[in-house]
Amino acid sequence: MGFAALTPTYSARSTAAYPVRMPVSVYIETSITSYLTSRPSRDVVIAARQAITSEWWHNQRPKYEAYISALVDEEISEGDATAAALRQQAVAGIPSVATTPAAIELAQRLLATKAVPANSVEDALHIAIAATQGAEFLLTWNFKHINNAETRAALPVLSRPLATFAPSCVLPKNLEVSPMMNDPIVEEVRRNRQAHAARYNNDLAAICKALKAREASSGRIVVNRPPRLLPHSGAHS
Repeated sequence: MGFAALTPTYSARSTAAYPVRMPVSVYIETSITSYLTSRPSRDVVIAARQAITSEWWHNQRPKYEAYISALVDEEISEGDATAAALRQQAVAGIPSVATTPAAIELAQRLLATKAVPANSVEDALHIAIAATQGAEFLLTWNFKHINNAETRAALPVLSRPLATFAPSCVLPKNLEVSPMMNDPIVEEVRRNRQAHAARYNNDLAAICKALKAREASSGRIVVNRPPRLLPHSGAHS
């Protein structure tokens, strides 16, 4: 499903007795910033994705309510210092959504049910943060562990006990190509992600503790958004 073509760009949310039209919210996962800032590729598919990402970022993003997280902040700081600086510059001014106990619980569910592999703790955490912070969409080029049929099918089921809607995992624009098994830009994101997780022995609680410290020290606005609750749910009542 293409993100740039999604309409409407506003969603109805209720406040008291009146629905309020608010911009559609999107959680921007790390692979988007890597595609946006990486050097132009000679590979035709990667070059197309870079162009699509740039077009969405500069022309479509202002129409949406965009967020990152402390986890994105941490991951874009990994690797080559020059490349990291470009990624950090790209997301300057974008608010960060909070890493909450509900996000940890959902990430644990994703890992325990093998919806996300056990060695991909931070992939699970990206999905969980987006879901529990009420994001309508999770924007990503990560096909392997996030934007794939198995994870998309499992997420609504695993989100239900928390009474939250699951975000839709989407691309920056409708791109009818088969996911590459060897995407060097996403592979770099994955290496940095694995290195970051390994620093905390792939322990979800330790990673989240570090993210809370990052939220407190980053100087970035941190928003703790309500989840999009399922209707008529008695969970957490």
